Amino acid sequence: MNLTCLKYFLSVMEYGNFSDAADSLYITQSAVSKQIMALEEELGVTLFDRSRRRIRPTQAAELILPHVRAVLADYDALTHTVREHTRRLRISAIPIIAQYDLIPLIAQFQQLHPEVELTIMEREGNVVPQLLSSEGCELAILRLLPDMDYQYDTLLLTRDLMTAILPQDHPLAGESSIDLAQLSRERFLLLNEETLLFRLCVSICQSCGFTPRIVYTGNRVENLLRSVAHGMGVSLMTQQAAAYHNIPGIVSVPLRTPVESSIVLAARKGRPLSPAAGLFWSFFRQHIHQQKGM
Repeated sequence: MNLTCLKYFLSVMEYGNFSDAADSLYITQSAVSKQIMALEEELGVTLFDRSRRRIRPTQAAELILPHVRAVLADYDALTHTVREHTRRLRISAIPIIAQYDLIPLIAQFQQLHPEVELTIMEREGNVVPQLLSSEGCELAILRLLPDMDYQYDTLLLTRDLMTAILPQDHPLAGESSIDLAQLSRERFLLLNEETLLFRLCVSICQSCGFTPRIVYTGNRVENLLRSVAHGMGVSLMTQQAAAYHNIPGIVSVPLRTPVESSIVLAARKGRPLSPAAGLFWSFFRQHIHQQKGM
């Protein structure tokens, strides 16, 4: 038995189905199902009645529920006690800290607080929320999507806008702005499914009445932009990412209906911060207040 099984079980109990539980954990439904089946096999009981359209917890599930909550609460208390007596801080970040000029701020924090043993782990967008939920890190720098903010306490670091990336000779390249629906017949080149940006791009296309024809996915922005420059298709990207890489042969055209993307510093809602995390949080909050006052 491991804590992952117990966390997944608790999530299914709280949401009442595997699908919503999986979404809350940023994993696939099959991954949740496998962990639940492993827990059932280890305990020798059936935890959920799957014979109907909507699953129902069995009596065994109701019996173990308070014990599962107690185990997970004890683990949270244990990890909090360890953090209280150490100066270690693990932060997970999507690979955008250079694009949004966050590296100088992080370096300044290290200079002000050399006693904090800071580790930054760069991961793709779908991995970062998992790390934050599973104690793999205490803070995260991530892209906030509309259905994510209820899980986190957040500090808004910056806002960005989505933009259409076109080859410079594209018929719409000279427009001051475009409707996304004008690209409905284009081939799309997007960052891959491991990024939250992929999910956002597909969602905004569908909200405009079409599903994008995706012919290329990758994890390196510069490769994607160079492919657009060579006429392989079009893309959707944040304005800041396109400007940062400055690839010749492409044009960034604003969307007529703006789509915002927010970069935040996030912590799990309801979890007390360790002293080291509290220092980092306060440092960034002070910087934000100073920026607003300028």
